[in-house]
Amino acid sequence: SYALISHYYTDEPGRWVGGPPPEPMYPPSHCGLKALFTTTVGDVLMFSGIFVLYAHAGTLRLTAIYASARAWLAALASTPGMLALTATLLAAGPLSKSAQFPFQEWLPEAMAGPTPVSALIHAATMVKAGIFVVARFLPIFYIGLHELGAWEASIFFLLVAYSGALTALLAAAQGCVSSELKKILAYSTMSQLGYMMLGLGAAGLLPDPALALTATFYHLAAHAAFKSALFMVAGLAIHVAGSIYVEQMGGLRRELGLAWASSLALGLSLVGLPPLSGFWGKEEILSASIASGLLVPFLLALLTVFLTAFYTIRMLGLVFHGPARGERHAEAALGHLASSTPAFLAIISVALGLSAPIIMPELEEAFRPVLNNYLGTELSSAAPALSSPWPWAGTVASLSLMAVGALLAFTLYVRGRPRPEDLLATRPSLRRLREVLRGRLGLNAIYYAISGLMLRIRRPTRAVEAGIDGAWNSGLPRAMRALASVLRKVQTGHLGLNMAYLLAFLTALLVLALLGVI
Repeated sequence: SYALISHYYTDEPGRWVGGPPPEPMYPPSHCGLKALFTTTVGDVLMFSGIFVLYAHAGTLRLTAIYASARAWLAALASTPGMLALTATLLAAGPLSKSAQFPFQEWLPEAMAGPTPVSALIHAATMVKAGIFVVARFLPIFYIGLHELGAWEASIFFLLVAYSGALTALLAAAQGCVSSELKKILAYSTMSQLGYMMLGLGAAGLLPDPALALTATFYHLAAHAAFKSALFMVAGLAIHVAGSIYVEQMGGLRRELGLAWASSLALGLSLVGLPPLSGFWGKEEILSASIASGLLVPFLLALLTVFLTAFYTIRMLGLVFHGPARGERHAEAALGHLASSTPAFLAIISVALGLSAPIIMPELEEAFRPVLNNYLGTELSSAAPALSSPWPWAGTVASLSLMAVGALLAFTLYVRGRPRPEDLLATRPSLRRLREVLRGRLGLNAIYYAISGLMLRIRRPTRAVEAGIDGAWNSGLPRAMRALASVLRKVQTGHLGLNMAYLLAFLTALLVLALLGVI
């Protein structure tokens, strides 16, 4: 991922991301290092948790860990706080890999890589690794919570759920004000990954996790289809408009007709309009969060529905509708062939949504025996996993908020009446809110401040290390070279002189032996 994000490692000014001024700009090499360092923090924490697992389970094979979980989990839980600590350490790795709070700040800059890289690893593969890892750890803490009654095991699921819900809300809010097209999609990816984390957290708290797991992985597949296609469309739009900022686009529906039609279907899938693919998994995740008692994450995720609809329609309106707001480059014109890939993925996304009522029950039945095998118990398919006193309340609220968000964005950014600029000019509170969100709520600045503080703290230690390293890596070789220079003068290459040296040495040894010294 580091190499792909830093693909333009020579840092040409045209490849920088961020902005527009006065917002800071970042070179691709900086973005790659930021991703590497941030995810490494989570990796180190997760490895620490893995060491704890190995110390108690005696193996690193997950199937063996599942099989012996009842024994070693009981021993681990006997020490207060150890199971909670292990859960926290193991959760840190996948949370950082999937750019979830508090590790979320690396993904927006990861868009410095080429657009196909963003479409692949930042929509369909790498960032989804965290979802997969959480799912693999789920049986461990499920056994601890539901069979052993160790409440500390719930820390894993609560961390994942709350982090996911909070990330979903914060990222969606920042997507509503972002100017950079690919960064809007990056925030959207973080937000949708937050939904998936919430689904996994809710699954672990439910007696029967099969349906919530099914919804999460269905949403993972659906998101991979429509988000990777949206990234490809973003690449086409940036190429034609000659700018990475949505405010400098507009009117691209005329140049990119097929891409616009594809984006409409893909965007509505992202919004979660039924019966498209983004609807089914999201609604089941919301239902699972209610059934598992995660009221606060449910409310955060519900508000995210409104924001998702708003930033998606805003993005489509600024890119494809209205007058052209930037210079077009005649040589950048594209034919329909360039738009065929996102169009193909749009067809897959729509088909995935229309077939969801068939796919999801089959997927659940496929998950159930695997879960039974991992958990060593039988999960009843008749268990009321998603029971709720108001079974349709979440769906009605979700669709209502989606409609309000989409209508508001359509009014502002497609119809253009009233103009967003006029609202910002007359409402200082909206301007302040936009600046706070564009500043990433101060979190990015805080992380940079912490990094700077750590570098300053390391200056004294670096001075000590430099002395030790200099003595070992430079001083010792210099001493050896000086000794070799002295010895080289003694070695003349004359055989007679060498024999005299040898005779003198043997004579000295003989004298020392006679004196009893040696």
